[in-house]
Formats: sequence, structure tokens, C-alpha cells
Amino acid sequence: MNSAQLAPPLPRALRVTALDDWAQCRLKFALSFFPAWPEQAPPQAMAYYALRGSYIHQVLERAGQELRGHAKPLAQAELQRRLHAHCEAVYQQFEPLEKRALIYPFHQHFQDIVPQVAGQLTGRMERGWKPLEVEHTVEGALPLLPSGKQLALKGRIDWLDENSGTLGIVDAKFKSSAAVKKMAQNPLEHPQLAVYQALLNRPDAQLFYLALHKDKQKGHVEWIEVPPPEEGTWGKAVWQLLGQQLDAFLRAACLGKPHRASIAITAPCVAFAGQKACPNQHPSTTRKHHEHPAKQLGPHRL
Repeated sequence: MNSAQLAPPLPRALRVTALDDWAQCRLKFALSFFPAWPEQAPPQAMAYYALRGSYIHQVLERAGQELRGHAKPLAQAELQRRLHAHCEAVYQQFEPLEKRALIYPFHQHFQDIVPQVAGQLTGRMERGWKPLEVEHTVEGALPLLPSGKQLALKGRIDWLDENSGTLGIVDAKFKSSAAVKKMAQNPLEHPQLAVYQALLNRPDAQLFYLALHKDKQKGHVEWIEVPPPEEGTWGKAVWQLLGQQLDAFLRAACLGKPHRASIAITAPCVAFAGQKACPNQHPSTTRKHHEHPAKQLGPHRL
């Protein structure tokens, strides 16, 4: 098979969440354009992460829809009771039973941090933030430069709220607060929220993460704001940067040069610097991550 046969077409649309993969690891992003290459994680592990994400988003969606109907914040104890009920309702929806069994440990795990989630949601409303939308679908076209082509982007914003005319764009992350704070300090490496700001055409919007985490000792839930840049907006900065970088990648890939497209621009991963691990990936990542993708047959978790 020659390189032209491997070349993918320009994608009809790209998930906004895939742009974080682009910013953090170009090879991981490139793999999504070559479906003939093997899966990079066991199917059961992929199923668990998908179920976990679905569980979190459904619980928050139910909570947000309920809170939109209240002019004043619910008492924390009442919201906590309702969140527990939402958790159980979402859990019972998973079918077949094998899926329910797979997500059960996380279901128990999440129940432990419900008091902190209720406290943070109540506290945010008491500070004047009113829920507007949950799981809000957004889409638009990213101009690719200099080719002039348009790349369709689609995404779902976890949470939109408003405070005295200021829009809040929120993305929930099941990560420690320390990890999420690092993400908030590097919007160019984690462009998801900035892209939402651009797609909504709301340069005045404030960007937030909702960090959800539970370690061995206690749970921790925290709102973390992305500090604005010194000039302009993150949305504009990321929009321009992605338009140029993705244009170069897609032009190379569609010309039948997947190796140039995926490997020549993996500098953020220190791909060929003799590193034993990719600094942007899970600690178990080894140099195998940077081999020719067709050779990546091991259980490396991307």
C-alpha cells in the first residue's frame, strides 16, 4: 500500500474535544485520521472511559436543567438529595447489565463527592451565576490558512451560565484540581474552552473548568477560571493558531504524506529526543508511542 492510499480525505467535521489532542500530541491526533491502524487501548478500557464521561455529563445535565427553573439557589442539603437521585437514575439507565457492572465502581465513587458538587453549584449561584444551558451544541467553520478551506467544528458545551450579563463557559473535567489548574494556565495547549468562546462569538465570555476528583482521602470539587490573556482573547488567539497549524497538517495528509503530517510536527512530544516517556501522556507511555503507528500493537493508552 503506497502513501497515497493511506491519505485520508479532509474530514467533514472535527470534534472540538479532538483539538486538545492536537495541541498536546500530534501523533495521537493523526492516528484518528487513519482508522485502519489498530486501537491504542483495550476495548473494555475505552468503553469504561466513554461510560464514565456519559455518566458525569448526564448527571450534570439533569442538575442544570433543574437549577434553571429556580430564581434562587436550592438549599445545599436539598440539592445534594436531588443529585443522589440523579446519579441513581442515570446509573439505572445503562443497558445491558454488563455496562452497568462496568460503571458501578465509578457510580459509587461519584456518590462520595456529591456533597462537594452540591456545595459548589449552590455557592456559584449564590455568587450571582444563573444556569442558562447544559450540553449546549455549538458548531462553526474554522478558516484554514493559507489554503482558504473551511474545517467544520462541532462540540457540546457542558455548562453555560450568566452573571450580570457576563457569559460563563464551563467544561467539567474528572481530574485533580492541581492538574486542571495547569490546564487553565495553558489555554494554547488545552484549546477546547477557547474554541467554544470563538464559536459562540462571545469574546467577553469568562472561561471556567469544573474540576471533579476524589483521591483516597477525600473528594475535591472546584471551579477554576482560565485567566484572560494580556491582550485580546484566548478565542481569537487559538482560532488563528489552529487555522494555520491544521491547514499545514491536512494539506500534508491529503497529499498522501501521512508521515510528514503526523511525525514531522510532533515537537511538543519530544518525539525523537531519546526520551523514555512522552511528557504529555500517561506515565506508562513509552517510546513505542512514537514508533510508526502501524507497529503500535501494544496496550498503550492514548
